[in-house]
Amino acid sequence: MRVLGDWVNELLTEDRLSEGGKMTLEDALRSPDPVVRDRAGELLVQMLPKAKATARPGVIHLLQSAWWPPAQKLCQPAFNVTLPAVVEAGAGDELILDTMLLWSHLARVEAGLLTSLVETLGHASPGARRAAAGALSRMGAKAKEQVPDLVTLLEDPDPKVSEAALEALSVLGPVNVEPALTAFRRELQTQQGKRRFLALSALRGILEHARIVGMALPADSDVDEQALINALTDPEVATRMQAAGVLGLRGQTSDRVEEALTRVLSDSSPDVAAAAAVALLRVQRAESKALELLGAQLLSTEVGLQDSAIYALEPLDPATLARARPALDSAAVSGVGNGREAAKGLLLRLRV
Repeated sequence: MRVLGDWVNELLTEDRLSEGGKMTLEDALRSPDPVVRDRAGELLVQMLPKAKATARPGVIHLLQSAWWPPAQKLCQPAFNVTLPAVVEAGAGDELILDTMLLWSHLARVEAGLLTSLVETLGHASPGARRAAAGALSRMGAKAKEQVPDLVTLLEDPDPKVSEAALEALSVLGPVNVEPALTAFRRELQTQQGKRRFLALSALRGILEHARIVGMALPADSDVDEQALINALTDPEVATRMQAAGVLGLRGQTSDRVEEALTRVLSDSSPDVAAAAAVALLRVQRAESKALELLGAQLLSTEVGLQDSAIYALEPLDPATLARARPALDSAAVSGVGNGREAAKGLLLRLRV
């Protein structure tokens, strides 16, 4: 009968583990017996630098997908051997994903690895920097103090690295609001395309979090407001929707915001138009026009138009939803299909 070491030794000569080796090591890494689990992890960590280069990505995938929880004493060694592996293998997306997931698992067990992850944000390899940013994004409140380091990484010359930093900040923003909020607002003033969308999504996440927990946020500037208004004309539907959502959640408004959102009620995308209508309800501006748009969508016989209104209305808090009651009452009586049933369901929420 082959022992674990025999299976691991396949990596010295083969491009990948055999199916038998993979299954055996997966079972060992998932074993409820910590002795068996740690022995399998230790063998793979020791073998990784010696394994054929073509076999290393498979080993990293095996460790991230099956090894939990890793022994604390093995976490730093595992990080140390996987860093060169991801650098040498280049910046393939699949390997970077596996590495960031593994590093986040290790850092949950060994808090000292946060220092190693921050140091790796400055590594010469773009792939290593991306993996470190992704790992930090999965650390939650434990990575609160690392948010400023990720803000710095937004200036990285490699677009994939800077986007990874922005995605990490979108997750970690609520645990360290001030530096993240400042960064997102700056991004909206300077970025286009995917970066603009990511910044809007991240900013919306912070605003939603602040609304739920009752957190007061620093007011944005006229420049910040204009950047949001400009995003309402972005060529991408998803970006325009996010911009409308953020304008409704800011907790402040102006005549020019009302004018911009009112124009968007005529957007070619019914989803964007509905998002603008809900934003107007949130800021309590041009409510009759917003209700007219939402009511028409709910009463439409086109399922797509009904869905646009439903998608926009369902996340609303009770106070804002109550302002949509005239449109809901009409749809509950005169609507058809999903529009009518959704209106009835939303009205029931107001009665609870």
